[in-house]
Amino acid sequence: MPTTKDTSFKVWGSNANRTKHSAEALFAGLHAGHETIGKMVNVSEDNDRGADTLTPTRSCPNFDVSKGTQQADVWLNNYAVPIIARLNAKIHGLHFSAKDVMAMQELCGYETIIRGSSLFCGIFTSEEWLSFEYYFDIKYYYELGYGNDLSPTLGMPWVVATSDLLAHAKTNDQRLYISVAHRQIPPLIVTALGLFNDSEYLRTSNVNPVLPLDKINYQRAWKTSNFISFLSQIALERLNCKSAAYNGSYVRILVNSVPKPLPGCVSGSSDSCPLQQYRDYVKQRNKQYESFTKVCGVKNKKAPDAMTFFVKE
Repeated sequence: MPTTKDTSFKVWGSNANRTKHSAEALFAGLHAGHETIGKMVNVSEDNDRGADTLTPTRSCPNFDVSKGTQQADVWLNNYAVPIIARLNAKIHGLHFSAKDVMAMQELCGYETIIRGSSLFCGIFTSEEWLSFEYYFDIKYYYELGYGNDLSPTLGMPWVVATSDLLAHAKTNDQRLYISVAHRQIPPLIVTALGLFNDSEYLRTSNVNPVLPLDKINYQRAWKTSNFISFLSQIALERLNCKSAAYNGSYVRILVNSVPKPLPGCVSGSSDSCPLQQYRDYVKQRNKQYESFTKVCGVKNKKAPDAMTFFVKE
């Protein structure tokens, strides 16, 4: 944790106003409300950044932000039918659509965050809120998750860069590296790491690896409310242990402060993974996918395939 004597501590944030303000507020909070001592590094969101960015969806020409909408709308048009009938029966002269239902459910969330409460929230039943949650699970699965072949490649530069930091960090280096970015980054990271992957559960259960569009798969591992909530966090911790049971360096993954075991590597304390085994895992995952510039169809031959701003800026 930085102190008021620390003049070199940095926080990295993408260059949008909202992420800049969030990073600056977090930075000030780390100094217990005192004047910021260190430095907030703005990472450009320019399209020519290649993989060296906190907004890879913008620097990847082949990425389509509309992906997932078609599949999610199939489910919306399914679960919104009884809601529309109920609302139309109560309010004469108005004809609600499925998109109106979605807008009201979204307003519940945004108004609650901004104002502390929202009258829109009481319009819907618990089952209808589960349907709303499932809508975005479908949307993000096909846009930013395992339903999009681009996702692991877009998340891998951050995973590789932070893994290198964990492996090579020295005692006098910065001990806490914070990246503040848009909500698209967490699903890309968990996909690159192979977390929340329904196919991992097929070996021991009959869970459907695909999100059906006509009913909710309540047993799904891909539940985005676990990792794209407001102020969501994904952390990689290096644990240096010296005990009879555990001796050496380990990596533990925390998703919103909850330990998330890495598939096939839980031999360390608190379901952590030995550092070298973790690095091998990341290396193997990285080899499964082609380079960022190739997958994304980047025409600029000078665009980087790696994230380097942690050590450059």
